[in-house]
Amino acid sequence: MYRIWGRRAARPGKKKKRAADDEVLADAPPHDVEDSYKKHYRKIKRRKYATAEAFQLDGDCMPLDVCSVVHGTMDAGALREAARARGVSMTKYLAAMLIWSVFQEYETGNLPVGINLPVNLRGMFASETEANFFAVTLITCRRSQCPDFDTLLASVSRQMDENLRRENLEETISYNVSNEQNLLVRLVPLPLKGIGVRAIFAKSSRAYTVTLSNLGVIDLPGSGSRRWRAPTASSASPDSSRSSAWWPPAAAA
Repeated sequence: MYRIWGRRAARPGKKKKRAADDEVLADAPPHDVEDSYKKHYRKIKRRKYATAEAFQLDGDCMPLDVCSVVHGTMDAGALREAARARGVSMTKYLAAMLIWSVFQEYETGNLPVGINLPVNLRGMFASETEANFFAVTLITCRRSQCPDFDTLLASVSRQMDENLRRENLEETISYNVSNEQNLLVRLVPLPLKGIGVRAIFAKSSRAYTVTLSNLGVIDLPGSGSRRWRAPTASSASPDSSRSSAWWPPAAAA
């Protein structure tokens, strides 16, 4: 997480333009940009991010200026019923399904398959800020521990229930904010901080296989009805596309 404050001195001849910009901003509607991380920060036990290596998807590296996006649709009602039949939320069901798909397509060996799940903290901490206020939680499972889909789903559900407890999320907030407030870290020159942050990210990104982000219910303008878009998954390593012949798992038939 990066949060940067600063003001750049106006250059000669720019004062009039800045004054005009300030007038426009003054007329804009107010926005809640409260720093909810600091508001809910407490000096408690800190929960560090996992760094143990997880299974990484293979594939051909894409050019730096190319982005690959695969769109898919499904019946949200059928998905909801499939999750409800097993007594779990759709997010839990899709997280387990994503891990199961990796098991079906790859030989993961003894490495766990990890899913990085962003968590919106606004509802849990009663925050209305429009600034970033989220955490991430890691769900992992090894093939040897989950021989069938129902066992995998039970493991994913248990881990999500544990990781999303308010006490555990407060420990994550404590870790993030305490590092930011560390005086020694603040004294390090910005270029060196950049190098350090990139090194830390490179190591921590090896702790998960994919990221699953639930966009939730979306209102489409003029549609007259509410639509739901399935969570999107992005690989933690080079792009790789696989068939979905394994869908649905035998246990879900």
